[in-house]
Amino acid sequence: MSGGNQLRPLPPVPTTTVTANSLPQPITFGQEPTIESQSLDDVAGTGPESRVDGAFDTATLEPAPLPQPPGGASEVTEDDLIGAWSATTPVATCSINLSLTTWQGGYRASTRNCADVQMAALTAWSIEGQQVLLRDTEGAPMGRLYRTGPTRYAGQMDSGDALTLFR
Repeated sequence: MSGGNQLRPLPPVPTTTVTANSLPQPITFGQEPTIESQSLDDVAGTGPESRVDGAFDTATLEPAPLPQPPGGASEVTEDDLIGAWSATTPVATCSINLSLTTWQGGYRASTRNCADVQMAALTAWSIEGQQVLLRDTEGAPMGRLYRTGPTRYAGQMDSGDALTLFR
């Protein structure tokens, strides 16, 4: 080779052991974060207390109640929301576009590159007070969001899955 462009091997990287810890319960609006010791079964809802006669108790599989607006939540206007957003759910991150075109149940919404089946059904949005409602193809509410920052909204899908919009 000419020019001295020879590659040299990198030095080895030190390694450490990996440990496992339990995750804390999700935080809802108005709740102070705490650190509690829980088993993975408790967090996943598969612990002994969620079983009845060896089967899972379906009551533990019900969606969590939708969040109430956080204290001091500000009013939201259509102008705050129009345009392109990123949406994050436990399943995927997708692109969302909110427009002011009148649509069934409110204004037109569309998703792009969304692997989350629930979010892919989003076709409309509307505002009720401090709450942003996301609507499905029938115009029925499918999720609710509240402003948590100048360009950030957080809430839940009606299924109980967490949802965040940001740009």
